[in-house]
Amino acid sequence: MYVESVEIRNFRNLRQLEICFNKRYNYFYGKNAQGKTNIIEAVSYLLSTKSHRETAVANLIHYDDTASVVMGQVIRKGVRDSVSFTLGEDKKVFYLNRQKVLPSVLVERFGVVFFDPEDLRLIKDGPDKRRRYIDQLISNIHPPYRKAYRQYHHLLKQRNALLKDPSVKEYGELFYIFDKQLAGLTKYIIQKRLRYLKEIQTVAQKIHEGITDEKERIGLKYQTNIIDEYEKIKDIEKIYLTLLKQNFVYDKERRTSLLGPHTDDILIEVNEKSARRFASQGQQKTVSISLKLSEVELYRIQKNVQPIVFLDDVMSELDEKRRRRLLSLLKEGQVFITATDKIDQSDIDKDEIALFEVIDGSVVQMDI
Repeated sequence: MYVESVEIRNFRNLRQLEICFNKRYNYFYGKNAQGKTNIIEAVSYLLSTKSHRETAVANLIHYDDTASVVMGQVIRKGVRDSVSFTLGEDKKVFYLNRQKVLPSVLVERFGVVFFDPEDLRLIKDGPDKRRRYIDQLISNIHPPYRKAYRQYHHLLKQRNALLKDPSVKEYGELFYIFDKQLAGLTKYIIQKRLRYLKEIQTVAQKIHEGITDEKERIGLKYQTNIIDEYEKIKDIEKIYLTLLKQNFVYDKERRTSLLGPHTDDILIEVNEKSARRFASQGQQKTVSISLKLSEVELYRIQKNVQPIVFLDDVMSELDEKRRRRLLSLLKEGQVFITATDKIDQSDIDKDEIALFEVIDGSVVQMDI
């Protein structure tokens, strides 16, 4: 699968662009704030129906206009799909072969893995970063998870609103109704996280061995404040429901729900030691790369699709050795890369790379 071409109109600082891409590597370089990230964001949005850095539709439209349109031609399993979206008035509409479709149709059909510098801090940052990583991965590969995840957070928001209500003094029937639903969704979410975490570790370990010459092993352990042993997972719905009732006084004092998958974490180890506490900065980045690249492989295994990979300003965060390792691991599929400097393409066949310079929202294809 690859994006053959794209037309961009009024997307962020991009006024009017038409670009034809290479099936393999597409490298955009230039100074900061010229529009490199905006280009690959538009392409990614076309397939994933979301931005990796923005939720407000209005912020994606050129400041001098009221609507944005992006159209692309995608080759998937030998068939050309025409894909487009229109943004305007806080609305977004998607089309597949000129027929209006729900975003979920495109998410199901195409595969995207977006990698930015924040992902290199997967180990170093707090639990929310690691929860977001696994939740996004599962949602992309197994769409029903996204629906359950959203339902859980919708109910959690309502429960927290009740906890903040000064007129609510004690645990009553309304709380029980919310908690019963939360408990069922919690069991589903944690079961899925455990299952995919096991698969991620298997895939990521193989990748990591290739990067570290088999000198390091990755360990992934799920941490939850609901159960202390995985064997209790079959009873987690009942256990969580009981804990929510027991913890009501504390939740009421803090005006928020303290227990649940929204507070869980993933402990990441290198050679059986905490990567966050003991791994060097370089080791942490290497582990983050291995985990992120496991997404690519799991897409291929689970959905029989080679996802399109976007590397947004990741190269500048890595030393030369890790850059080469990263590119060598992306041996298949289409890859979009942004950077401030030209790439050393000595290891890449010139027929497999398109080089673009981006200056103030305009793009010039350069000779290789």
